[in-house]
Amino acid sequence: DDAVADPVWPTRYHWAHCFGTRASLGLWYDGQYISSQQNGLAVSGGGATITLTFSETWTRKRKAESVCTAVIALDPVLGYTATLDFRLSTDDARKRTIEFSNTMPGQMSCPWPERGRYDRTVLTPKGGGLVGWANNPAAADKSDRNGLTIRDGGFIAWLPGTGDRSRGRGVVMSYLASNGTGTSQTCNVWQDQHISFSLPEKPEADGRFRVAATLRLSGLPPETAAELGRTATFDAFDGVALPMIRVGRVDDLEDQPRPLTTTERALWGEAWKLSTERARSGSRSIVVTAADPAKPLGLNGFVTSPQIDLDANARYRMAAWVFVEGEPGTEAWLGGSFYEYSPHDATRLGEVATNRAAAGAGWTRVETVFTASDLGPFLDFRLRCQGSGRAWFDDIELRLAPMALSNGL
Repeated sequence: DDAVADPVWPTRYHWAHCFGTRASLGLWYDGQYISSQQNGLAVSGGGATITLTFSETWTRKRKAESVCTAVIALDPVLGYTATLDFRLSTDDARKRTIEFSNTMPGQMSCPWPERGRYDRTVLTPKGGGLVGWANNPAAADKSDRNGLTIRDGGFIAWLPGTGDRSRGRGVVMSYLASNGTGTSQTCNVWQDQHISFSLPEKPEADGRFRVAATLRLSGLPPETAAELGRTATFDAFDGVALPMIRVGRVDDLEDQPRPLTTTERALWGEAWKLSTERARSGSRSIVVTAADPAKPLGLNGFVTSPQIDLDANARYRMAAWVFVEGEPGTEAWLGGSFYEYSPHDATRLGEVATNRAAAGAGWTRVETVFTASDLGPFLDFRLRCQGSGRAWFDDIELRLAPMALSNGL
């Protein structure tokens, strides 16, 4: 009854496209993703509650079993809740901390400003108080630099922006009970939380280590979300400020660099250098040093985060003004590659590039218009410069382009 519009469903399901909040039920014991030799999901109940039971067994590296029971119910205050009860028994003490659940509200990593829901993350550290950070990729990447240890009975919460489509509501993962220390890590790609618990110091009489943990995922009423936003201490990361490129518009970079306390959605690149030496408009640009033409381009100008999700079959314009300085043959351009899942994917689904600006040509407009595939892929966007010299990029643009007309209409 509270919906403001019918949802527009993506062409494929992906972490970056979640409408709600995702919480995994399987342990990430041996790195990312489920590694158990046997596992299965059972569904029971209906009506007032639905119960999901996910069971796992490891037989190769260790003898271990785990069960997660997730009870989904409707609370009159919190709305829909999911109570996750984990039980792990293992004979393996080599890995002391194990990821029990991976939690992410929808579209945390999306750079398109109109799609963002949650502006800030807050949590209750073991030492007391309430701390947090802004949900931009640069801040998220640094948020766990000193470790995130959650106190017993504490929580991690995601706070909405002002006037956005969350209607003032947030999301919270509460740590209801455990016999192990709860920690979390922030993913620098999707900004999800890797929720882990540690094994006891000593095994039980049968030689096995047992961990029990209960989490509850629920909504956060507007009044509570607002109070958390007022009382939390938000990390300013020692005043660090970095250049960023905002998509969906022409970014002239004039208000750069931006502090890591900003909640603006954008592309952030720590390798980028802001320059006042040259600018096509205003007084600022981004300068990139050329890569050796005898070597692969590699990470030259690479944006590590966030995921740039593209709408299926939509047309986009990629453009900038570029000034190249260097030996003859030095060139600069905007480019990128498409991928299906993660920027770490070795397999690429295609390439896109603008025309190239050459050394000695002065400020040159580079531009291309491309159509995303029906997969709705992600774009690995880069500022490219190759040869011997440097290139300045200004008035950078990545946004939807008008659809091409057919049959002369």
